[in-house]
Amino acid sequence: MIARRPTLLSLRRRASSVLAIGAALAVVCASPSRARADGALTIEVGGGESKPPPTIQPSAFEYQRVSGRIAPVRAFTLGAGLRLQHDFMAAPTPGTKLRSGSDWVWLGAIDGTLELSDHASLTLSILASPSATRTIASSFVYPRGASDAVGYARTRASSSSLGAGLTFTYDTFDDDAPERALDGSFDLSAAYTTYATDQAMVEIDGPNGATSVDAFMQNECAAATTRTALCDVVARAARAATSRLGQARLGAAATATLFERTDVTLDGAYYVYDQGDPDSVGFFQDSITSGGRQATASYGVGLPLLPPRWSLRGDVSHKWSTFLARGFYQFTDYTLAGYVGHSLGGKAQLYFGKWRAHATGSYRWDVSTADTAKSWILGLGLTRTF
Repeated sequence: MIARRPTLLSLRRRASSVLAIGAALAVVCASPSRARADGALTIEVGGGESKPPPTIQPSAFEYQRVSGRIAPVRAFTLGAGLRLQHDFMAAPTPGTKLRSGSDWVWLGAIDGTLELSDHASLTLSILASPSATRTIASSFVYPRGASDAVGYARTRASSSSLGAGLTFTYDTFDDDAPERALDGSFDLSAAYTTYATDQAMVEIDGPNGATSVDAFMQNECAAATTRTALCDVVARAARAATSRLGQARLGAAATATLFERTDVTLDGAYYVYDQGDPDSVGFFQDSITSGGRQATASYGVGLPLLPPRWSLRGDVSHKWSTFLARGFYQFTDYTLAGYVGHSLGGKAQLYFGKWRAHATGSYRWDVSTADTAKSWILGLGLTRTF
């Protein structure tokens, strides 16, 4: 029989309230409100294709995830998880043969849930992704004579994130009462995440083909007579530059549980940033003199995410005796003008005594006036309860 408290939805809301990443990390295997339940351990493997921000070309990835939960005391549940993702080399950037390289990204999470009463609980979550380095191919703009020109380069970018969130949950479930046609829960959450990126241009697609920045500066820019505005831009972009973005998330979610077997959830979130233009973080501008005029050069690869402004998600799950199915749709309005996102996904899970096997997947498309960026993910996992 399905647990009366929603066993799948509050987890996902908690994880997304702290860190918005292409592939979400689930940190426990059941709802935090089930503090009396035994522990569980989950492993999951999967892959897909991602298209993080507009400046990066699509690339395939694969991941492994392990997570678990345990209830050391009656009214407290502790969960933890670790996810490792390998991004493969991306497709060539249009206009150049340069390609974004591969990288490895770690994401760790820990949370604790305290039952304040039979109907209320409080969850503290902490998520961290240590610095991961990737060489990213992208365009940059520099002045050339009386106009601007577009060049192509590879930038070594190291990105990291650290976040924490707090979720308060109130529900109407009574484990000792007879089955009811309708129960529900309501969540209020707040989270804050800091994203950081350190960047330096390391390779340029110059007049004589792709070459390192050091070689380009030595061969093309050493003499004063040959030094151009392009040389000045490359010299500045080669110096390490750091950008940071703080993101606050305020969320609310309501879940209706019908006859203890069907959960229907509506989840909304609004995001606030510590900078007026979060889309510009990780991009840099310099004033350059060229052809007797002052011009602006721009370079950088941004952050590995599209900052959302608000999102709304609907989720439905149903549990039969040994099978559970879930589906969701999410709409996201990004801070980048003209960008909106759509996501569809689902999960199927089979129960075999203390074992559970699941398949999960989602498809996301971000739409703008210029193009549509698509990404997808598929995963298979196994859970052992104890």
